[in-house]
Amino acid sequence: MMETSLRGELTAGRLPNNGDRDLLKAVEKSLRLSSTEELQDVKSYLLPAMMNDATIKSDIMKLKQLKEYNADMTQGNAEGRTALHIACCGGNIEVVQYLLTIGANVHAKDRFGHTPLIDAIENDYHEIISMLRTCGAQLHWEPRIISDKMCAATVVGNIKRLQSYRLAGANISQANFSGQTPLHFAILHRRTKIIKYLLEYGADPRCIDMLGQTPADLVKIATKLSKRINEQSKEQSKAELLMLLDL
Repeated sequence: MMETSLRGELTAGRLPNNGDRDLLKAVEKSLRLSSTEELQDVKSYLLPAMMNDATIKSDIMKLKQLKEYNADMTQGNAEGRTALHIACCGGNIEVVQYLLTIGANVHAKDRFGHTPLIDAIENDYHEIISMLRTCGAQLHWEPRIISDKMCAATVVGNIKRLQSYRLAGANISQANFSGQTPLHFAILHRRTKIIKYLLEYGADPRCIDMLGQTPADLVKIATKLSKRINEQSKEQSKAELLMLLDL
């Protein structure tokens, strides 16, 4: 019950802003902790919550104080979320820079399998993505899964997300499970800006999907289909006009 109670209070954000040392001593005294192991267990719940709280508030001074108290800056909370995860998700460049300076783990995964790099990508924080990459962060997802996500971004015209994946080291010509690349989808959905962007950064127009079609083939198919639709539209308009004229 004590574990649940402590986590509930911390999650609700009722931690004091000052006196972290006094808080730990008070907890130690109230729980009558008698061993170093017991105190360490309490710290393992309190300190990550304190670090994440300071990160959310962009309180670098508090993070420095916690580090002086021997807080492990790579330790995650109950969901495996480290201070670096929180900072990358919130787009706090100064906090990210500080955490990287003191050796925060760029490869740490939360319980969902997300690294700080994934958090930065999914929020399109390009500067943070570049900082993480400089410190050795890499995409750990299977390449075809990454391609699926890039293709999904292409369908809705989210060029910023494609930029995020490219900055993170993704291959923009990577095929998904159907052999299709973002360029295939850009052509199918007539995303002109994305087509130009992909070609500018080296997307391969010769990639063949499972149906044996390249992006160039899709251009030809789309052109023929467009002509057919236009012809049908003209014929329909002509028929409607004749009906109106009662001819």
